[in-house]
Amino acid sequence: MDQFPFEPDDVPGYSGALFDYLMATPAILRLVAWAKARLRAHRAILTTAAKSLVEAVQPRP
Repeated sequence: MDQFPFEPDDVPGYSGALFDYLMATPAILRLVAWAKARLRAHRAILTTAAKSLVEAVQPRP
């Protein structure tokens, strides 16, 4: 984010600037939260599908 570049020597300053930015633009924060929720849902679906596929191709005793 160009508004507040990351400086390794000033992590607290960066964190504060990021927090202030997200509080001033709540739509961005909602978008990030939504994206994380979608990612979790997709990960769960893919994990379930992968397990089913593994079970399907494993030989049965």
